Amino acid sequence: MTHNRMTQPQAQAWLDKWAPSWRTEEPNKPVGIIFTDGKNDEDK
Repeated sequence: MTHNRMTQPQAQAWLDKWAPSWRTEEPNKPVGIIFTDGKNDEDK
């Protein structure tokens, strides 16, 4: 399976569907954030 690169709105919609609690969790807990494998290919 290739890396599933979603845009921010797509990722948020996906989270809303599968993990709706992400919006209500405390922002200082990076729960469920997926980082690319160590290499920063894209600087945003």
